[in-house]
Amino acid sequence: MDGKRIFYREILEHPARDDSKEILTLIAKNDACGFYELCQQYVQAALDSQTWFNGDWRLESITPAADTDSVVQNTLAFIQKFDLYNPEKLLHMIRFRFIESMHIHDELSEEVVAQDAANAKPLGPEHFIHLRELPCWDEITSEVLAQA
Repeated sequence: MDGKRIFYREILEHPARDDSKEILTLIAKNDACGFYELCQQYVQAALDSQTWFNGDWRLESITPAADTDSVVQNTLAFIQKFDLYNPEKLLHMIRFRFIESMHIHDELSEEVVAQDAANAKPLGPEHFIHLRELPCWDEITSEVLAQA
């Protein structure tokens, strides 16, 4: 079974209380709706982010502007394509579900594992996406909601 079907099956069989009903209906009707691919773009943005400890040992991160712009534009296109009336619910669902779109057998996961092994980084962005953190989340949310 491919990552997309596993991702959708997990969402439909175990919906969270705050999951968007619009998105759940969309996934149930059409597994080619693009929600999985949108979530994967958020994963890629998280992986492309640079994370480090500052002088006070606080975690700081930055996401490339190209990734932020791409995620915002693709999220807006998704909202418009399906004429979603509640973009806040979509963003909430993405925030708490995007990491689940990274399935162990997907090319994206294999690429991360290969990069991590090759670079032997003790502290890379892949360690932080498990905490569902995306450094530019507030920026993405405000831009999407301002333009939706």
